[in-house]
Amino acid sequence: MFTYINENFLHAPSTDLSRDTVKTLIAIMLAQGQEVFLEKQVADGKKVGLLAKLASQAAYLYAQASEGVQEDVTKGIFDKLWLVLVQVKANYMSSVAQYYQALADDDANSHGIAIARLQIAETEGRDASRIANAFPSSVSPNSNLSSETGSSLSETAKRHLANVLEKLSSFNKDNDFIYHQTIPAEAALSVIPKLPAAKAIPVSELYQGQDIQRIIGPDIFQKIVPMSVTESASLYDEEKAKLVRAESENVETANGEMAASLDYLKLPESLEVLKGGMDQETTVDDEFRTWCEELAGHEPFGRAFEHLQANKARILNILDRCSKQLDMEESVCEKMRSKYGGDWTQQPSSRLTSTLRSDIQNYRAAIDEASDSDAQLIGTSRQYESDFDEMRSAGETDEADVLYQRAMLKAGANRGRGKNGVGSPMSPHNEGNLLDEDYGEGGISVMDQIVKVEDQLKKLNLVKRDRMQVLKDLKEKVRQGNSASAFQIELTLSLGPQ
Repeated sequence: MFTYINENFLHAPSTDLSRDTVKTLIAIMLAQGQEVFLEKQVADGKKVGLLAKLASQAAYLYAQASEGVQEDVTKGIFDKLWLVLVQVKANYMSSVAQYYQALADDDANSHGIAIARLQIAETEGRDASRIANAFPSSVSPNSNLSSETGSSLSETAKRHLANVLEKLSSFNKDNDFIYHQTIPAEAALSVIPKLPAAKAIPVSELYQGQDIQRIIGPDIFQKIVPMSVTESASLYDEEKAKLVRAESENVETANGEMAASLDYLKLPESLEVLKGGMDQETTVDDEFRTWCEELAGHEPFGRAFEHLQANKARILNILDRCSKQLDMEESVCEKMRSKYGGDWTQQPSSRLTSTLRSDIQNYRAAIDEASDSDAQLIGTSRQYESDFDEMRSAGETDEADVLYQRAMLKAGANRGRGKNGVGSPMSPHNEGNLLDEDYGEGGISVMDQIVKVEDQLKKLNLVKRDRMQVLKDLKEKVRQGNSASAFQIELTLSLGPQ
């Protein structure tokens, strides 16, 4: 019946009948059925090999159910006592399987293997007994378990453990005095085969020859919307939703990249600066103020670079010494090999030190790359050293706004000075206006470039607006499509199948 629910209900009728919970219930019922069949075979005195296979299957089913019960206990679907019960059963059945397989191995004259399996059975039996003893004496009414469950589990596990210990003592004594077989490790033992005896009976076979629809009752949704129509409409709506989500993500990504690029380029604010729009009073840029505050009290970068160069020289010296020591070690090794010949059993040093030599080469390559980067940083630092000093002083005296204003006013006031505007806007040697700079013969002027950039910004904004409008139209079409789908479903129901 549980399998029928999982196969025929598209959506779970309740939380406790969700697919995962139903699978857990199936595993518990099959495990209980397997255990009952095993007890019947034990009472009938069947062969121990058969009993071991049946118990192995029962242990597997209880272990599988334990994983599902653990999740359902966390969700509050199962009472936590069921988790204790299933864990006890899993350990107990595993111990029973090892116990009967040990008896079968002993009958086959594999006395060492039988003792190893009894040792595993003892471990599993002790775990089962320990968990069973923790079972509370009073149980919750919601668990649907009797008050005797805990005592019954504890007594069963204790009785089985006593049997295991008795057999283990007997087998050990016989092996010590008679057989003298080696006891293998647990990992060397073969897995006990499983023999499924409890299987789920399909509903069609259970009620064979009867009207199943009359037993389970009519489909309450049959008169509303046929299941096939509901599934098709659901898949159709999901595909449209996927399309809308994908396009929305593309639009958000494009808008985000556009905003990030413009923010990185300081557009369109930087255009106002270039056009001289900063002649009027303006507020200091927050990022510029942060730079000044970070430079306040900071020592000149020259000392840091000197310390960096000293560290680089020290590391290179260490690498050189390591290379020399490796070369010396390899030379000594080969000399000893040539001197003593075959009596020198040490492996060639080059094989053992290849990794170390490769690491030294990688470290040297990394230092060379870092040196190139350091050289660029040193050159940039020296080029703008005066600007750093002014920013450091402004940060210490809290005059970042004054420095920013002076630099912006100077940038706007230096128009018409020809090609002398070289250096930083804050540098006293910065003369000239960027708008009047002529970069190469026949090149376009800065003002023309500004106009071109503004035209590109307008086009970008138009593209963004069109993109948002297209997304809005797409969503509207999807909504209209949903209305049309609902109309088609109603029309199908009213006309009936054709």
